[in-house]
Amino acid sequence: MKVTRELQLRVEKGMELFMKIYCARSCACAVPPAPVDADVNSTIRYYSAVFDGKCADTICYPPSYYSERDAVLQPQVDKLRQLADYCAQTVSALCDTIQRIAAQESNHHVIPDVLLQSIIDLMDVVLRMNHLHDTKSGLRNDFSLYKRAFKYVKGEISNPDQANKEIQRLQEFVGSSQQTKEAVWDSLRHNLTSVKRFDQVVALLVRHCTTHLESDRWLLPQDRFKLIRVLPCLLAVLDSTRGHKNKSNGLQNVDRKPSDMVLKTITRFPVVPIFADIIVKPTAMYTAKSIIKADIAMVDGRARDPLYDVVATATRAKIACNDYLSRFTFVINKLCKPRLPAQDDQMGVHVFELVREGLRYVTEWKTSYSLFIALKYQVPKSNEQLAAMGANMDSTFVEYERAVRHNCDATELIALAEVVHGIKSIVESIQRHWRSVVPLLRAYIYNQVQEFIQNTLIPIVHRAEKRKNASTKILQDLRLTCGDWQNPHFPADDYKKRRRERQWPTLRSRTVSPTLSQIQMVRTIVNAICLRSTSGEAKTGLFSFQRELKSGDVDTLHQFYVESADFSAILDSESVLQDLSSCSELWFREVFLEIMKSPQVSIEASIPWLMLKRVFRDNSRPTFPLVLSLLDVYNDAALDALDRVQNRCIYDEIDAEARMFLDQMAYFLADEAYLVAKSDATRMVVGYDCIERLQDTAIAQYARRKPKQRTTRVTRMKRIVDVTDEMCDLCLIVGGHVNARFMRDLAVAMAKIEVADVTAVVATDNLLTILRDAHTALGQFLELEPFDLLWDEVTGRAHTPSPYELTRIQRAISSCVLRDLVQNFGYNEYTCRYFRTPLPAVLRQSLPASPRTVNLDGTRDVSLVAAKKALEGIGLERECRVGFEVMHRPFRSFLGAPHIQALVSLVTPVELVCIVNDAVDFVTHQIEDIMELCIPVLGSAIPPYRFPKALYRADGCYGYFESKFKHMMDSEELEAQIFHCFRGIGNALLFVMGVDSAVKALGTDSTDLPRAGTTDLLRHTLQRLHRFLEYTEMALKWEATRAANPEKPENTASFFLVWNALEFLSCCPRQGVTNRELYGDGVQFAGCTILHLLGQRTLYDTWNPSQHVLDVQRYDITKRTTDEAIYQAYKGRKHSHTTPVNSTRGANYAVGALDPEMVENTKHFCLQAFQMRQASRSMFHRLLTTWSPPLAIQSEDDAPLEPPGFKPPPRRQEQGK
Repeated sequence: MKVTRELQLRVEKGMELFMKIYCARSCACAVPPAPVDADVNSTIRYYSAVFDGKCADTICYPPSYYSERDAVLQPQVDKLRQLADYCAQTVSALCDTIQRIAAQESNHHVIPDVLLQSIIDLMDVVLRMNHLHDTKSGLRNDFSLYKRAFKYVKGEISNPDQANKEIQRLQEFVGSSQQTKEAVWDSLRHNLTSVKRFDQVVALLVRHCTTHLESDRWLLPQDRFKLIRVLPCLLAVLDSTRGHKNKSNGLQNVDRKPSDMVLKTITRFPVVPIFADIIVKPTAMYTAKSIIKADIAMVDGRARDPLYDVVATATRAKIACNDYLSRFTFVINKLCKPRLPAQDDQMGVHVFELVREGLRYVTEWKTSYSLFIALKYQVPKSNEQLAAMGANMDSTFVEYERAVRHNCDATELIALAEVVHGIKSIVESIQRHWRSVVPLLRAYIYNQVQEFIQNTLIPIVHRAEKRKNASTKILQDLRLTCGDWQNPHFPADDYKKRRRERQWPTLRSRTVSPTLSQIQMVRTIVNAICLRSTSGEAKTGLFSFQRELKSGDVDTLHQFYVESADFSAILDSESVLQDLSSCSELWFREVFLEIMKSPQVSIEASIPWLMLKRVFRDNSRPTFPLVLSLLDVYNDAALDALDRVQNRCIYDEIDAEARMFLDQMAYFLADEAYLVAKSDATRMVVGYDCIERLQDTAIAQYARRKPKQRTTRVTRMKRIVDVTDEMCDLCLIVGGHVNARFMRDLAVAMAKIEVADVTAVVATDNLLTILRDAHTALGQFLELEPFDLLWDEVTGRAHTPSPYELTRIQRAISSCVLRDLVQNFGYNEYTCRYFRTPLPAVLRQSLPASPRTVNLDGTRDVSLVAAKKALEGIGLERECRVGFEVMHRPFRSFLGAPHIQALVSLVTPVELVCIVNDAVDFVTHQIEDIMELCIPVLGSAIPPYRFPKALYRADGCYGYFESKFKHMMDSEELEAQIFHCFRGIGNALLFVMGVDSAVKALGTDSTDLPRAGTTDLLRHTLQRLHRFLEYTEMALKWEATRAANPEKPENTASFFLVWNALEFLSCCPRQGVTNRELYGDGVQFAGCTILHLLGQRTLYDTWNPSQHVLDVQRYDITKRTTDEAIYQAYKGRKHSHTTPVNSTRGANYAVGALDPEMVENTKHFCLQAFQMRQASRSMFHRLLTTWSPPLAIQSEDDAPLEPPGFKPPPRRQEQGK
């Protein structure tokens, strides 16, 4: 046991040195080169600083440079020195141990398995050191710089001869670049072959490796890989003795069946990992030196071990993990319940089997993904494959990317993540409940050992004593050493009693198991007895023993030996579980860093990062622990960097990448949770029925896709996560990303108000409703900023010190109203809706260009496309996005009450009043800037006229008035400007009226509307305009007395005269369209409002040319209908042969001939005039019920003003008389 312990200590020391050298970074590339133009003294100072870090002032670099880098190369050379010393000492220790074993001539000693395993472990460490010696170029580069520095400073140091000898010794160890590889292993092999009868010990090691690999014993991944790595090297050592005279030392004299089994075992594992990206090929290690060509060729084409298929392993792992965790949880729940003492034994057996099953699962899965990663490192993508995949061949990290990033497909990365999650899940469950299960485990192991010591061994010792076997004393010593007897004295002679006289001892109920040393001693003694009893008469004299025990007793001992193989691992489960759960090798890539000559690879090529991206793209298993398991890879790597590597720089790199990983994981979690929350909120707004109807329409082809699970990882997310031993609030981090997404989408909604047309306000309001509902849903799990605070930040309310200062949303909506609604829409009085109308061609050049890009035909504009793209940018599921589009498509063809209500809901009461004031200011500016100048000019261009008689019929009357008013506007541009001005005024006033109705419909409190004093915004607007007309004296300029008439106008600037002419012209057809159709009823509302404020409605109704034409047309229709009825009545009489004297059917009672074009224009005019008059009555009624000005034109005797009497034209007979 002393030799075993010494070998184990040497293994531990070698593993520490291996990790330090593996993670060592080259300093030669970081040291600046010596200045070319420096003198000799400066060069000596430079190399002195490089050599030992001691340097005074130098002209090469500042002294502070060297003070920060004391002993630059000395630590690197110390690592190389330690490697050389360790290799030499280990080779010597291995040879001495094997020589001591082979030199044993006594037949009473058996080599225990623990000693053989220690020798194999130490050989594996030698193989690791051999690999570092061959591949670690950083140490060679540092050593070259160290030698070059020594040439300059050897005269400055105290003991140059000793340093020179040390350099020469290290140079012999390092060798030259032309030297063949595997120098360390060749040294061990050369020394082993010089040991007498070494081949039998090596053959015993080969049998040990093969037995453990082919049996069903539970092996940890690294233990399995050790055996696979060492086995071909042992075979190569045996083959090296083929040329000796003693043919019995060679492998060909060994049984062929074990040889074939060994070769099959090697070829099943074409590549095996050492650590992280250090891999070896066992077949290459053996076939390069083997002379059995036929056997190697026979097994070369065999398939790899199934453990290399990580996808199949992941499939099994998902099923096994779910089943195991459910059973483990059930057992843990049973442990919490009270139970009888007799049930503890059964529960202990169940717990032991369950824990061992979990450890076997974890071992298998970790072995699988380790082999998978090693295979990917061994078989990277070629340059042609990378070029076909579109990879960047000029990238600094192309060597690592060809092995990892471009070498693993999506299925393999997801499977790898599933395997890691299965490992972490089982290990975490066992560790979490370890305090609950460890007493039962210890009690079970205690009972098994004591049952074997106190009961099972008694009949075996009895039979051995009867046969006078030498093993009797060994078995008695075993009972004395490990037995826990109730009696104070050991029953030394109980085995001598007969079966009927024996009294079986009662086992104690203890929860303290034997120590690991006791278990190892018991197993070693039992193994030795089994080997001595089963060897029989061997052909060689070294390991030949007489058969001592019966076969049944040997089987009993062997059964205990097999069953107790897991006791040590179960009792040491804390360290075993830590080793099994560590996935740090997925991060380490030091070999590739030396190949690429880069300090670190891009995080996008890191294996955990690739798995994270693929896991979030795949929604087959949306569980948060799966994502958290990937974060533990960095925790495992950081723990190894501190404990095993003891390198702070590597720890800092891991910590930095882990924080980036955490932030990216939070980003993906936020993205997923945000998408699901918004999609659910969209379904509530749009309606589930609409989403379901999409499946039966043509648009469903666009909306159909793979259904996603409605669950999200955030609902089951841990609040606190451990990132490199620092607790981070994941809910706070994810909440920050969600807040950023809310800010982004709110900015998109704000941009839609600013960029899109005013019809998109309904979609924007519903979008805000969706975001608010999503915020409420996510606020139950995450720490989010208040939604109103985020919206205020976007709209600019949070940055305005005064409540009456303009905010961003206020400016945007005012721009929508004043630059889009007022100027580009026409109002329809019958539908109470606005419709987009094209601007006249004469106005497209004169008016300033609007930032809102719209089509001139009023159908679909570019802003709608931009709005759709913006909606796609906020991230909705496709069917929800299509449903949202289908819901709001009708609202884009008009603007009405829903749009204004949405607009009112978007702003605060203060902002709403400011927007209304902006609209009223627009009206006052239009009146003051345009109408004040145009009304007198237009009035002076109207000649005096009187209403024509009905004798001229409607066509003649229309022609008469058209001739009077056609010279009123001398150009089409002036006409368009005037009507566009009236449309702007009318649309602005109608917008105020719509806001007034929306405020009343939404139930806004009057106290929330400052500066208005009431919710009746239209009344406030009318009062303000009335005061404006009086203050600017425009009411006086446009006044009209009771006696005013168009025949003898007292004031040509009277508004009713001008408006009657404009109203008539607006109904006149011009090139198939009228100004009323072109500009809408907003023009009429503007004129009616001004007439109402000036008190000239009576004069307007009295001297309205349009109404006169309508009256004449009505008279013509009535007269024509009456004459037709009279003619039909006389025609029906049978005895009438003459036409009545007073019958006028067919007679021409009109004056002048009728032009067909004039007739058509008259019909079109009368239709427009009739609709206009109906709209005027509705508008005046609305204005009268809202507010009336305190002035009215009445007669001197207070009699109301009446229009002149209408006299029909005389009959033709009367005219003849």
